[in-house]
Amino acid sequence: MDIALARHEHFLFSKLRLKPGMRVLEVGCLSGTASFELVQFANVNVVGIESDPAKIEEANCMARNMGISNQLSFVTGDLERLQDYFSPESFDAIFSIESLRYLPSFDSIYGHLHDLLKPDGKLAIYEWCWTSSLDPLNQEHQRFAELIESLTKIGRRQPCQRSITAAVASLSRAQFHVVECEDRASRSSNVGDTPIEWYSPLEIAIGDSRINWSTTGQSSGAFGGLSKEAASAILHAGKFKLFTPMAMFVGQRA
Repeated sequence: MDIALARHEHFLFSKLRLKPGMRVLEVGCLSGTASFELVQFANVNVVGIESDPAKIEEANCMARNMGISNQLSFVTGDLERLQDYFSPESFDAIFSIESLRYLPSFDSIYGHLHDLLKPDGKLAIYEWCWTSSLDPLNQEHQRFAELIESLTKIGRRQPCQRSITAAVASLSRAQFHVVECEDRASRSSNVGDTPIEWYSPLEIAIGDSRINWSTTGQSSGAFGGLSKEAASAILHAGKFKLFTPMAMFVGQRA
């Protein structure tokens, strides 16, 4: 696994305060790489749900081959209808990594996540959000927002409905206590004296003719299935500090 990606995941896992044997749900698990990492990281039982049957079959096959299907299982399902697949208060913790961006609103999912958690259960997620630097009255900012939503196929929302502030408000409406909120993309790391921004890998890849960009906007190809055009739009929005793929929210059910 890429070291930077593992560090990204482990930081989120650490917010769940897990103990061995706990039951954890990953929402939008794709082929389950984060769930596999979590089982090894915390010795917990993980269930992943994803809408793509092919991804779920791949994940379950890998779990069987690794001999850990007793701790790890995956189901195909509609992320907006989680209550159809799981009982209320059936998980100690829930996490999601950049997988809820396709849903029509924060409200369409956060309430369901709350109901699936046991009392005092933790939720930790990375969301795609517009930052406070995005001005919804600025036409250039609007163009960036519309272009990213169109090219990444995440669906159209008004800018104020995909903001960090809107996510916090939605979590509160879903009766979560918001323990932590941070734009992790606002932190840059250094290589020597040179700052490395979160979008630096995108910038390098866009100039690399060997990169296999997606032509369909699906999950195959580089960077989770981004097209080169989508990557370029995200890069420029990132440089202007208008967009973050790593808005981190940690909530707790009362």
